[in-house]
Amino acid sequence: MAPHLNTFIATHETALCLIPPRDQCNAIDGFRSANDKNHGKWPPHVNVLYPFVYRTCIQQTLAVILPIFQDARDILATPGIRLSLSSPGLFQHKQSATLFVHDEDPTRLERLASLRELVLNGLRWGNNKACHMHMTVAQCEEAPDSPKRRYLVEKLRLLPSVSWEARQLHLLIRDESTGCMKVHGHIGIASGILELERPSLSADFALSPIKAIQIEPRQSYRFSNSLQCWASHQAPMAPEVCIPEHLIVASYNVLAEFEWPPCSARYPLIVRNLLAKTAQADVVVLQEVADDFLTHLLSNQNIQQIYPFATHGLPDGLSTGPLPSLLNVVVLSRHSFRWGFLPFQRRHKGCSLLAFDHIGTHDEQGHALPVILAATHLSQGLTDGAVFAKCGELQRIINYLGSSHTRNVWILAGDLNVATSSYTLNIAVKTGSISRQTRASLDRIDTMLREAQFVDSWAVARMEVGESSDNLKMSRSLCDAFEGEQGATFDPQENSLAAATMGSGFNNRPQRYDRILLKDPGVLTVQGFNMFGFNKSPAGMEETQEPASHASDHWGVRCLLLKRRQTPGLDAAPTPQHMAVTVLPAQAPAGLSSTDSLQKCLHSRQCIPTDSQEDIRRDAFELIKSVVLDSHVSNGPDTLTGRFPVVLIPVGSYGLGVWTLDSDLDCFCIGACSAVTFFRLVRQRIAKSTSDVVRVLRKVKSKSGTMLILEVRGVRVDLQYCQAPHIAEAWPEIIRRQPTDPAFALKFEALLKLKPARDLFYLLYSIPDLVQFRMAYQLIKEWAKIRGIYGARFGYLGGIHISVLLVRICKMLSHSGNNMTATSVITTFFDHYATFNWQTQVAFDPFFHKQLRYDRSFREPLCIIGWHSPVLNTSSAASRPTVKTLERELQRARDRMLTHGMTWSKFLGGDDPCNDGFSVGAQDFLKTYKSYIKMDLHYWGSSLEDGCRLVGWLESRCVSILVDIGMQLPGLVARIWPQRFTESHTESFSTSRHYHGLYLIGLDWDEVNGEPISKLKLKLSHGTLQ
Repeated sequence: MAPHLNTFIATHETALCLIPPRDQCNAIDGFRSANDKNHGKWPPHVNVLYPFVYRTCIQQTLAVILPIFQDARDILATPGIRLSLSSPGLFQHKQSATLFVHDEDPTRLERLASLRELVLNGLRWGNNKACHMHMTVAQCEEAPDSPKRRYLVEKLRLLPSVSWEARQLHLLIRDESTGCMKVHGHIGIASGILELERPSLSADFALSPIKAIQIEPRQSYRFSNSLQCWASHQAPMAPEVCIPEHLIVASYNVLAEFEWPPCSARYPLIVRNLLAKTAQADVVVLQEVADDFLTHLLSNQNIQQIYPFATHGLPDGLSTGPLPSLLNVVVLSRHSFRWGFLPFQRRHKGCSLLAFDHIGTHDEQGHALPVILAATHLSQGLTDGAVFAKCGELQRIINYLGSSHTRNVWILAGDLNVATSSYTLNIAVKTGSISRQTRASLDRIDTMLREAQFVDSWAVARMEVGESSDNLKMSRSLCDAFEGEQGATFDPQENSLAAATMGSGFNNRPQRYDRILLKDPGVLTVQGFNMFGFNKSPAGMEETQEPASHASDHWGVRCLLLKRRQTPGLDAAPTPQHMAVTVLPAQAPAGLSSTDSLQKCLHSRQCIPTDSQEDIRRDAFELIKSVVLDSHVSNGPDTLTGRFPVVLIPVGSYGLGVWTLDSDLDCFCIGACSAVTFFRLVRQRIAKSTSDVVRVLRKVKSKSGTMLILEVRGVRVDLQYCQAPHIAEAWPEIIRRQPTDPAFALKFEALLKLKPARDLFYLLYSIPDLVQFRMAYQLIKEWAKIRGIYGARFGYLGGIHISVLLVRICKMLSHSGNNMTATSVITTFFDHYATFNWQTQVAFDPFFHKQLRYDRSFREPLCIIGWHSPVLNTSSAASRPTVKTLERELQRARDRMLTHGMTWSKFLGGDDPCNDGFSVGAQDFLKTYKSYIKMDLHYWGSSLEDGCRLVGWLESRCVSILVDIGMQLPGLVARIWPQRFTESHTESFSTSRHYHGLYLIGLDWDEVNGEPISKLKLKLSHGTLQ
């Protein structure tokens, strides 16, 4: 006789429950995966009896209850119990709530209660406790009146009804090793027969811990034109794949809101942004998608036609169900795909992995290798825990791709939530928001991506073809921007929604959160990149009086991938003429590693303008622009006379953002009229201008054309002009075209004048980090001026030379994936060029000149190649003596950097930049040489223009003097100081009719084998010089 079962204690080791068929659970199980903490441990179920009995008493228990079912056929009336779980509900606890769906039909509930009562009576446990049978689908820790809880409850209403006829009671037993409830067997409700479950049933409901690289298959959807609805789509199992001629990938964080009821004011503008020409793509990855917005998006006819494939269907569809989380990643595509979900450790976080059906390559055996898209939204926040989570999530994606799709093309797109602003990161460490170890972990993310062979499409496109975003404005000065903010996709400085999201504080800086990364085994190449989403709307509704707002707090990003041609490139075979010299990164010594100390040094030497100085120069530019274009009188700012289009842009140091107080403001005009007409009209405009702060100083004529020297509010302005009608008409779009575009088939003189503007815009679009570049540029320029090697007309360095030499360092370091700071870039600059073989090697930008064909003549001791035609070598004025001087100074700078205790101030010569009117470099120059050639310059006259012309004529011939000395006396080393020395009482051109200055050329012998020069040779050489 069996013992009384009421002597056994109930336990949570076992349960009797009803489990719906698998095809009824697709939507609800997908929802549970993100919201139910017991997903993976329990199948979707309705508990009939839980807790149940100890596993050791299962046999005894079944011996009692099985006959009960066999004797109760008349009570149950039918072989099964019909259930329809369609009504949402919740149990409120002290700190949280349990959300569930249940059946509200009283007849079906009564039959379910009868079934439970039969079991309880058989077990003699009594039925004193009321039971509300349900299926748990989520837990929520939010307050009862919080919008997030209301969102969750609304999601329950969108879940498809789970309806089935339950013919079996399932017996679940907890697995001791995993803690999962596994189906042990099922009891026929009508027959009372126990059938042991096959082992594979538990796997149907993922009743096992999530493995490191296991993904959950998900259903994809396709818009049916015949049915005019979104329907589930079954991708072919063995597709034919190929690489298309181009593949465009976009990513856009659309900013979910958590107010209830949801506000749809921004939805039309988001859709408009996605449908814009600058945003349309082959595949779009959307982050922070909520049910309400997805319904609006998928109901748009244009979206349905452009992107017929999607990872999710309509949330209110009959068999679709709501999105699993409050914030979701949704992918729209022109091409069909299969996809799965890779869950992360944090709930609601994961990665959508898409395998495109017809896009990919083949291995040697002919097996298809589809392109794999990893669409993700990593954990947000700048705390130790958040950064640790990001690193783990990213590593999980890489591990899965590396183990399951080793030879496929990988595309990783989405919001990585990795802070990039150096200001934000430095303040976060100082305030203790993150530890130094966490700061190092953020740097490790770039290393992790590089080791996985990912390349950043933004960085690649920017370095090679330039970024083509529509929001390329006048870039911020060094006072307003920091390293790591270039290419920001989250910009509180420009986006009011982003500013409202972040508020004030150190995190209120531009960040490059959104990225599109490519790991390519040689079939696709990045050819273009742009951002979108800049349109504004009055709160998304034209009739409101609210201020204009963007659609999202993020900009969207888009990249163009082209099928790779079998041609040699940067990483392929060497170019026919010249190969780029490899740049090896050099870390700054301890005393030179701080970017803050570098910036303080530049400020102390007035290399970085103050805010007020920025304002003065900006006002000067706007004033000369309004006067030249006569914008207050003519038809508009784009016409000169009402008939001729004209463009006025800043070039030179001001255009590049590297100007100092002694820099001229270079302005360049492009128009349709002749140069004579243009300058005559400009003079007329200045004469009739009501402002007396614009005056003409002089007109300069040279081989390259005419230049007007102006003074505007104390700022010297150099105004140049180029006659190119179709360039002015197509501005600014034309400046982004390829150098070989037929639009640039102009005369030599026109191309020569356009070259500075074309070079400048390419630099602005292509430098990886402009702030980093500008700090490095200012330091190198200041060093060159102090050491007496800054002066292009003397054969030394000028602005264009420093730009070429520095840009190739920045780009090649960025291309290799090195996470560099401005101090490291400067250190690498001197380390690299100190050993550069100037006699045989050519310095050029290998991302612009991918196949440099340049025939270097013997008359070119220095080759620093610029960007655009017609003249490539920017250092044509260099001579062998000046090259030798450059070599010595670069080697000296490299050695000084390695000196113990070196600081940036000491590197530039100390805290006092001048002594007795001479710079530290000038003092060294006057002490170094025993013999000098002195060239006196005297000028008497009242014409400032004539005096400047005389100085220009003399300086242009100084290089010839050095060359002649070298030819006549090969062993004699001559070095000219590029600045004029003056007597202390001598006045400048502008204040006196008499001017006296002098130039000095230092002379020294290049000793052979360390032996001194004989007195006879010295005497003969002296005679030769005379």
